[in-house]
Amino acid sequence: MADSILSRADALALLTPAAASISTQDVRDVEVSRSQYAGILFSNFGAPASILGVTTTAEKITVFDTNANAAGITPDQANDRLVVLVAGDYLVSIGSSFGGDSATVFDFIAYGGPSGAPVATECKFRRKLGTGGSGDIGRAAAQAIVPLNAGDVIECWIASDSGAGKDAAIANLTLTALLL
Repeated sequence: MADSILSRADALALLTPAAASISTQDVRDVEVSRSQYAGILFSNFGAPASILGVTTTAEKITVFDTNANAAGITPDQANDRLVVLVAGDYLVSIGSSFGGDSATVFDFIAYGGPSGAPVATECKFRRKLGTGGSGDIGRAAAQAIVPLNAGDVIECWIASDSGAGKDAAIANLTLTALLL
């Protein structure tokens, strides 16, 4: 029999006294439903991906090229997003090694919500690059608990508060989610 992803309510219903018995498949379905994770990534330190003209208005990052291991969440590197299948609270993580224009502040923000209309979440970080050239490459990361509905997407966006036309060079970028 195939494993099924259950909603939180359906999983809890199996554990109530009203449930006459719990089958082996029921136990597997509960485990599959609670073990949901996925990630997408980009990594090329030899040839970082350029994001040109970053402004104060956040824009979606579209450099992902690899789907990481996944169960119960759909990694979609082709569309630079994760798609959640079950409503719940997710631990969302973003991390990046990047450089760019000297003395520039870059914000990386995980956006979550309905496809085509995600909103900024509390999963975000800010890093100011050093002065004296564009050789500053460092790493920053963030995590936050984000409530999402079935079918929602998680994406990574970038902005700069250092003015218009700032360039970023992404050497490594990861976006992951884990259902709590």
